[in-house]
Amino acid sequence: MSNPNKTLRQLINRLNDIAKDNPKALDLPLVYSRDDEGNSFHRVYFDAGLGNYDENKREFLNKEEDNSKEVNCVCIN
Repeated sequence: MSNPNKTLRQLINRLNDIAKDNPKALDLPLVYSRDDEGNSFHRVYFDAGLGNYDENKREFLNKEEDNSKEVNCVCIN
């Protein structure tokens, strides 16, 4: 069974494929879905950042704000 969690490598590979096949997409705005059913969509306004995600608390701490915890993810919005 494959890991259902996406990695930065997988995201970059997919984005590179999209850009290669659709160069005009490079200038399109980004949107994200709020849940897996796509019930809500919003624009991406923030840069990606490294940090620590606590899945139990559903809390993200940016590395720039608190570097006491191990970096375990990339936050994309």
